[in-house]
This record gives sequence, structure tokens and C-alpha cells, in this order.
Amino acid sequence: MNRSASMRLASRFLIGALVGGLAAGLILVSLAAVFPLRFESSITRWTDAHGQLDPRLVAAVIHAESRFRADAISPAGARGLMQIMPATGSWIAEQISVEGPIDFDDPDMNIRFGTWYLAYLLERYDGDITNTLAAYNAGPSAVDRWTSAGETPYAETSTYVSRVLSRRRVYSLLYGTPVLGSLLRAVMTFL
Repeated sequence: MNRSASMRLASRFLIGALVGGLAAGLILVSLAAVFPLRFESSITRWTDAHGQLDPRLVAAVIHAESRFRADAISPAGARGLMQIMPATGSWIAEQISVEGPIDFDDPDMNIRFGTWYLAYLLERYDGDITNTLAAYNAGPSAVDRWTSAGETPYAETSTYVSRVLSRRRVYSLLYGTPVLGSLLRAVMTFL
């Protein structure tokens, strides 16, 4: 191979590598934008405090509930990242001995309350993740009524459970793998 052919081959390889790198970078940015993992230290802190609570499940719940918007408010009045209803939040505060004003727009407090509630529901439903998520969405009394009567949940609740479980798989794939997770976390610092 002559020098000219070698140079053309090398430049094609270099251009191909550059285009491939740019495409991979765009894919990473897109994944991080669609499936962000914000407030990871709070998620880890509070899932660790509750033993076997999966941080990927919490990320999936947050994504489904608020898309990681700390100031989200639902039409029903649920607030914050994990969409805590004020009455539920007051009950949780009593259970965990939190006094004073409760700021559900504070990400750490909202994650603290939401993870406690998820852990409580997991225990209440003997680790049944489907019933836990259904209760998180529709309330424990609705789930208890459905299970005792052999009924199916509301269509909205069934959709919610499916959505959270699929997002949990995505978060596990994206952030649970060391290399990809590290790359996505690095990309997140720029978004």
C-alpha cells in the first residue's frame, strides 16, 4: 500500500471514529435527558436507611410521579418529587417523629418521606412490589379492597404499576452498570 492510500485509510478511520464518538455522545445525552438521575445522594441515603429498598425503584417512582421536578404539584394536591399527599405526609411525619413544618418541595425531605412510605408499603404487602406500587398510587385501602374482593385495580393504577416497573428496568440498565452509569452521571453534570 502506498503512502497516499495509507493516509486516505487513516483519515477515513479517524473520521469514522469521530462520527461514532459523536453519535455515542448524543445517545448518552439523550438517555440522560429522558431518564435523569437527580438527587442521587438523597435517594441513596434514604433507601439505605430503609434496608432493602431499591434505589432504582425510587428513581422510577420519582420519574413516573414528577419527572424529577421538585416543585411538581398534582391536580389532587400531591407535592414534590414523590408526589406526597398532605394527609399522607402528616401521617408519615407522626410515624417517623418529624415535628414542625413539612416542606414537600424540599427534595431531601420529600425523598425521605416517600422512601419511608414505600418501605412501609413493601412490608405491609410482604414484599409484593405490584401491590406496593398500586397502594402508592391508589392508596392501601383501595388495594386491600381489590385483593379481598378479587377485583382488578383501576386502569390508571395498572398503567402506573407497569410504567414504574418498566422505568425501574431502564434505571437498572442505565445506572446499574458501572461504565454506562458513570458515563451518564458525567453527562448529567452538564445538563
